Amino acid sequence: MAVAGYTAGDVARMLDVPLSRVRNWTRERLVRPARSDDGAYVFSFQDLVMLRTAMRLTAAKIPAARIRRALAKLRREGADERDLAALQLDAESGEVVLDDGARRWEPATGQLHFAYDPGSSPERDGEPDSEHDNDLPRVAETSASARRAWRTSREPDAQISISADGWYEFGLDVEEREPREAVEAYRRALALDPAHVEAHVNLGRLLHEDGNTAGAAVHYRRAVELAPEDATAWFNLGVALEDLTQLRDALQAYEKAAETDPEEAADAHYNAAGILERLGDRPGALRHLKQYRDLRR
Repeated sequence: MAVAGYTAGDVARMLDVPLSRVRNWTRERLVRPARSDDGAYVFSFQDLVMLRTAMRLTAAKIPAARIRRALAKLRREGADERDLAALQLDAESGEVVLDDGARRWEPATGQLHFAYDPGSSPERDGEPDSEHDNDLPRVAETSASARRAWRTSREPDAQISISADGWYEFGLDVEEREPREAVEAYRRALALDPAHVEAHVNLGRLLHEDGNTAGAAVHYRRAVELAPEDATAWFNLGVALEDLTQLRDALQAYEKAAETDPEEAADAHYNAAGILERLGDRPGALRHLKQYRDLRR
């Protein structure tokens, strides 16, 4: 049965962007388009709205990972076009927020944002009291410190100490514009905390995009060892292993992604079907394809 919607070429023309950018957004999982019978992506109107929103947020210099988290949350909650139009950048936190007129909140976390009151003391309001003054600074401040550390790290007398989370947040901030700096930031995060799952996943993704598929698989494997419930890490591992022609291992990774999180299940079943087709298991391929179509209804 034909799937109604827009082709990747249609989307590129309507958004006035190169076709490669639409494919990259899809690979980044900003949208989850359906597939036609011949395997081509088919974008819905909701996908088109999502991508318009992603373009606007990207222009505001919001890192792709933060956009992805916010859109994924709204997609799960059935956001409509008005919700997506209300997404914006919070100037103080650097996070994606939704302003519905009654409140401001982060879709990715559910955290509320309050309007700044000039009569208050923002440096103290909501901050730890004096007995916790040595706690880590807020994420935005930590990332700024990491940026300063990056600029001075080659100076012989530099004495700047940044946490693993600080380097991770710096990587998020720069990966869209300076992916090589982001790679180095994630490596520094992992040097400080080898169990930092998000840094493993993001470093793996950047290595994969740069053509270092084997290196990416190493980080994805470590991520799923540390966090077996991380469906994105399982899915990304499957893609890397498939690219390395380790088909049976890739199949297991896709199946694990599908078991772990329904949000990843449709694409995981589709890719699993493709692998089984290549392995000559036609009944297995049809079983996964049926699960894919059931989830896409």
